[in-house]
Amino acid sequence: MEDQNMVCQKLDYSVNSSLTKNWLYAFFKLYIQKGYKVKAYAWLKLFVLKLNKIIPNASNIENFFQIIDKRFPLQITLRKRVVAGKVIKIPVFLTENKKVWFNVRFIFNSLKEKSELTLLDRLISELLQIYKNKGIILKKYLDFQKDIKLLLPNNRFLDK
Repeated sequence: MEDQNMVCQKLDYSVNSSLTKNWLYAFFKLYIQKGYKVKAYAWLKLFVLKLNKIIPNASNIENFFQIIDKRFPLQITLRKRVVAGKVIKIPVFLTENKKVWFNVRFIFNSLKEKSELTLLDRLISELLQIYKNKGIILKKYLDFQKDIKLLLPNNRFLDK
């Protein structure tokens, strides 16, 4: 099993921030999960190269992922459980790694509605729109956040 440091070393990309490592590793793992294990490193290397063209400085890339992470403040997700024939949604708190993984999955699921040809172009354009506080995904995310707030009677731990 490969860890975050090994993935960044194979990319020949030095990352100081653990948040940036988490995001890159989550993209890598999700791409493998989609069935592209052989192409995963090449795809991630192209992703980093395109990000470097758009954002030239490495510290700016770390800042880029910090801002994107701030756009997704939610610390809770819902798990569906069937109890006595009824579907119950149970709130589950997310750790930092699971939060990044949840956000990456959320972004990947929304990419189907984009019009660009390749998955890489769709992902980068969506991340740039999130960075600029625009985009389809932020609307979906706000709707998801409203649903959680309606389901939970005591929502003092949610970010306002």
